[in-house]
Amino acid sequence: MTRRTVRAGRGFTIVELIATLGVLSALSVVAVSSVGAVERAGSRAFSLEVERALRDARAAAMATGLPAGVDLNVATGVVDHVALTEAGAVVDRAGPTGEPIPDLRASNLHPAAGFASIVHGNGSIGIGTVWFDAEGAPFWRTKTGAQTPYTQDAVITCNDSTAITVRMTTGAVTR
Repeated sequence: MTRRTVRAGRGFTIVELIATLGVLSALSVVAVSSVGAVERAGSRAFSLEVERALRDARAAAMATGLPAGVDLNVATGVVDHVALTEAGAVVDRAGPTGEPIPDLRASNLHPAAGFASIVHGNGSIGIGTVWFDAEGAPFWRTKTGAQTPYTQDAVITCNDSTAITVRMTTGAVTR
């Protein structure tokens, strides 16, 4: 007679372990690709909001007859909606209900969102305001407050590689 021993369920077989590792590997691949998609979506949302803010400022300037602009800070990723008063003071621009339009912060959408570079219509690079006059044409303000027409298109490049252009002659905002 041969003696037979019965295992008392003390662990998993190698086949069960390999199957579990395979399932976990597949789930981790899906999770990693989802994280990348979320990053791209956050960066894309920021570039769309910057484009919308520029178009909104142009429309506000044309509707009110007073210059309106978008202050872009490449270092912090903050977009501020501004306007010029008749006296030439820079103020936060109000929305349709009279409340100030809140700043757009890239970090609120996603840590990867922000500006890669900003080249203004006067050739300067970095922090600055894109202004629009009552006809919708872009201009830049000198240190004395004089309004000077653009000498080139302004190009705002976001971290998702989207380039938003403000045309120097028409003020059209394009991607």
